[in-house]
Amino acid sequence: MGNDKKKNVKTKKTEKDTTFNTVRENKNKYSKHDVSRATLAWRIQRAIGRQSLQKYIDIFENNLLPNCPVLKQDIVAEENTFGPDLGILKGKTVRNKTEQVRISQSAPIPEIYRKVVLAIGIMYVNDIPFLITISRNIQFGLAQALPIETYKSIYIALQKIIKICLHYGFTITCILGDGQFEKLDTSIIWECVTHCHEQ
Repeated sequence: MGNDKKKNVKTKKTEKDTTFNTVRENKNKYSKHDVSRATLAWRIQRAIGRQSLQKYIDIFENNLLPNCPVLKQDIVAEENTFGPDLGILKGKTVRNKTEQVRISQSAPIPEIYRKVVLAIGIMYVNDIPFLITISRNIQFGLAQALPIETYKSIYIALQKIIKICLHYGFTITCILGDGQFEKLDTSIIWECVTHCHEQ
């Protein structure tokens, strides 16, 4: 039922002593007969669903438990001896609402970086082609799966990526690619976008 000695806990902040009474010390306040009846009241409390002290007393006083072998003073003695039931504390202790995490707003992107030069390439993952794009200066990468590696599918993928960039306030001014994209016609993708062949 716990340690038989009093525990003195000294906290650093308050420098105060906190004393905990053990069950044995609490039992010493009552006669053996009363402790026996308090123990019986404790067992009954667990049997009827670990009711709170007040609910337990209400059940007794309203005769909702016929032929109850304990009295009200036995119920009170049970609470004073054993303390609140651990199952009651676990079942009725609610979790406190956590504080909302506040995230500071990031610094706005300078206007000079809103005009983006996009470097593109094809990368395979498990034999599936992906169009990979990296924007210069801000080094922001995007990937778009290609159903098949054709210019038509590349055009569609680039249009999706450019729409995403436009949504967040970026303007694609130039697209850089290697010899694989030599015949890429950027006028089909988006107006005002030029294509430069990168060796």
